[in-house]
Amino acid sequence: MAIVLEFNLICKEFLDLEQILHNSEIKKLKISIEKISSIDNWMWANQQELQSMYLVSHALNESKIIVINLKSDSLKDLGIYLEKINEEYVYNLWINTEGYPDLDADKINTSNEHYFQKFYQTFGEVVKKQNIAFRILGIGVETNFQYKKNNSDIIRKSENIITWIGNEDLENDVALDNYKKKKVVGIDFLVFEK
Repeated sequence: MAIVLEFNLICKEFLDLEQILHNSEIKKLKISIEKISSIDNWMWANQQELQSMYLVSHALNESKIIVINLKSDSLKDLGIYLEKINEEYVYNLWINTEGYPDLDADKINTSNEHYFQKFYQTFGEVVKKQNIAFRILGIGVETNFQYKKNNSDIIRKSENIITWIGNEDLENDVALDNYKKKKVVGIDFLVFEK
């Protein structure tokens, strides 16, 4: 059975995925967009292929869920689910961990911490270059990420998140009591690891 590592991101704006895929670190993975479609609900009703990012934005405004199939030479399978909820964009990037057994873990350890360091650095670089206004990012294996209006409720209700990344408003959040703050050189946001 395939295990997926998931990156759950809430942003205030629609991201230019094609620009993000041109980031130097991401480019090394040779990731490309294979197919984009919209669905009406999580039962995959009314699946329709979309031909442009303009149509993605339009579909999101009609409360559709976007499914982006990605392709990479170095990763078995990956993709993005995207929804617009309460004028925020909720991204779920999932990566099949086959070939990377160290990523199939419920905490960060000595075997996988170098991957997470690279994730943090790359995310920081993309946020800075693309000027991304994000609210929170939760990373974990087989997550159950729960969108809520405030970060404390997201943290409390979500499951299998091993890392939370956010801005200074996360600093004193009691929902993070089971996480340790981690100092990451060169990034302007807070990281909390399980």
